[in-house]
Amino acid sequence: MQRDSCLIAQFDRIVPLTDHEKELLSSLEKDAREYSAGTVLVSEAEKAGNFYSLRSGWACASQLQKDGSRQIIDIFISGQIMGLREVGLLRAHATIETMTDVVACPFPRNRLSEVFAESRRLAVLFFLVLAQNHALLSQRLSNIGNKSSAARLAHFILETRARLYIEDPSFEFPLNQTIIGDALGITSVHVSRVVKDLTSRGLIRQEGSQLTIVDTEGLARLAEFSTDYLEMRADLMLP
Repeated sequence: MQRDSCLIAQFDRIVPLTDHEKELLSSLEKDAREYSAGTVLVSEAEKAGNFYSLRSGWACASQLQKDGSRQIIDIFISGQIMGLREVGLLRAHATIETMTDVVACPFPRNRLSEVFAESRRLAVLFFLVLAQNHALLSQRLSNIGNKSSAARLAHFILETRARLYIEDPSFEFPLNQTIIGDALGITSVHVSRVVKDLTSRGLIRQEGSQLTIVDTEGLARLAEFSTDYLEMRADLMLP
């Protein structure tokens, strides 16, 4: 299965990679497999196993609460390593599930140690990616605690487009209302109301899985959105 490497593209945006670094990252994408939507790749509390490099599609990591509800803690997009947040844990603390059909590449955890042994720069870049993942989660928790439902959704939409490196106001947004609600701490019914509210204000438009930001400035004002927490500075860590 020949495809451009989304993993290399993501890291190359942070700092230009050498050919050797690209080869090392490519070694994490050798075993490309197709998984249909709704496939559980990792189950919460199971013994830690493989990481997965996401080549295409969307996936999420979630935790099941005692009352039966679900909290989504990560939304994975192409170019991410799924399970990286649990790098030092013996058991998975979240379920990783595909939200669309995906192409993902499983690889053993010890392969990362081998990559880091061959490239100090890649070890630093993985550290920066982990830090960004933490920033994403921290920002979402702050939004849940301090923002209205409309502001949360507005922020989530702008954040998702920024993470996809898309400048066009229209982009693929294949997340259903249940997934959005589980990520933002609101019910799916309320998500529907908020979408209608943002649409009636002339801020967004949605047709199926295609979402259009009609008024970027207005949506950003509502969300109090800034990209500061998404920007990585490799020069602060690398010589």
